[in-house]
This record gives sequence, structure tokens and C-alpha cells, in this order.
Amino acid sequence: MTTSPSPTSLEFLHDEFKLLQGSRDSLISLNDRQVNFFLAVVSGAAVLLAFLNQPQRSSLLSNIASLTILLTIFLLGIMTFARTIEADIGIAIYARGLNRIRRFFVERDKKLVSYLILPTNDQVPSFESIGFSTKGASVIGLPNTLAVINSIVGAFLIGIILKSAFNTSDTTTLISSSITILISFFFHQRHQLRRRREATNSFKTQFPESISDK
Repeated sequence: MTTSPSPTSLEFLHDEFKLLQGSRDSLISLNDRQVNFFLAVVSGAAVLLAFLNQPQRSSLLSNIASLTILLTIFLLGIMTFARTIEADIGIAIYARGLNRIRRFFVERDKKLVSYLILPTNDQVPSFESIGFSTKGASVIGLPNTLAVINSIVGAFLIGIILKSAFNTSDTTTLISSSITILISFFFHQRHQLRRRREATNSFKTQFPESISDK
């Protein structure tokens, strides 16, 4: 049997709902700005690298400049990748908090269920998926997109090092760069899955099932 909440409790939950909603929106906005900044840097660096590696400008100095630019982008990409994953987890936590407050009111008036679209349980959204799906992580998403970009940047970095330091053949450089892409993407995915599983295991679900209107 549920008790009638006091006006103070209702006001507290109302403020908490607004706080969670605002924090979630701010985190989404911050995450978008970080990713957009990284993509802008990558685009600008691509133009600069194309200019530095023109045949008439090819030299030791241009190779050093290219290595510096690629290394900087790669490190920035790793940081952006890690922050994006943490942002995804934080966004999911805030959404689950909103679901809990929504459930509080539905438990006291089950007729509200018919008017709600979002869930009333705190098991969704999943930490390993996009949106409110309970399925596994999608192959399409910001972290995976960043993982691909970082892996390609890392491949170019390895290619320039091999060419400059060891004067390897084009075939050897291409094979080494391809292997670098696979290895880099593997470790990106490994880190992402580990963090999402840690978040799933550490979050204590209190309301695993939604309230039925029947």
C-alpha cells in the first residue's frame, strides 16, 4: 500500500527531475561539442597534411611535422573517445534516474501509464546500447565512429614512421598500416565494452519491470 507523499516530497522530486533532466541535456550538449571539435581538428589537419606532403615539399622537416600532427590528433582522438564513452554512461544514468521518478508517480496512479511513452523502470536505457533499447551496443555510434577515425590516423602514423625511418616498400607499409587499423580498433572496442560492462554491473537496479496499466 502506497502512502500519499507530502508536498515537500513532491517538490523535492520535482526539483530532482529538473536537475537530472538539465544535467542530461548539458552532458549531451558537451559531448556533441567535444566530438564536433575533434572532427573539425581532423578536417583541418587533413588539409595541412596534404599541403605538407606535396611532392615538391617532401623533406625530413615535412615528415617530422606530419608525425607531430598525426600523433597530436591520435592522442586527442583517444581522449575524445574515452570521454564519449563516459558521457554515454552518464546520460544513461540520468535517464534511469528520470525513469525512477516517473515510476514514483505511476505507482500512485496507474492510469498515468496509458499516457506515458518512456519507460517506468530503471533497467533502461542500457549501458550497452543506444537510446532506450535493451539490446547490445550498436555498431553505429559516436564511440565506434571515433574508434575508426583514430585507427586510420594511427595507421597513417605508423606508415610515415616506417617510410621515414626504415624506407619500407609500399606493400610492406600498406600491410603494416592495415594491421595497425585492426589492432587499434580492437583495443578501442575492448576498452568500450569493459567500461560499459563495469557500468552495468555497478548500477543497482531497483525497478527492473515496468508498471502495467492493467
